[in-house]
Amino acid sequence: MRQKPACATKMSQVLSHGRFSATAILLVLVTACMSVPPRIWYRDGVRVDANPQLLAAFQRDRVVCDGEAAEAALKSQERDLMIHNRNVNLVFDACLTKLGYTGLKD
Repeated sequence: MRQKPACATKMSQVLSHGRFSATAILLVLVTACMSVPPRIWYRDGVRVDANPQLLAAFQRDRVVCDGEAAEAALKSQERDLMIHNRNVNLVFDACLTKLGYTGLKD
């Protein structure tokens, strides 16, 4: 299942939390729009898109992990964008792994 980040939703979430510098907003947008690599996610050996209940649970969990990744992006001091994106991806993947999912690259 190919994941498409909701960039517009991320932007509205960032702006709703008060004042942020243009750099912070740009950083979140770049992270939200470009950092999540395509993956096929599984839970208990079953693809998450195999049934509607599992997909709904995955989508809820993914929102939580998107939030953790966005928080990590804002706290990051890394200047190299590729390293920054890799680190944010690791936070996202670790969050889903902690919730019981396994992901395979598309």
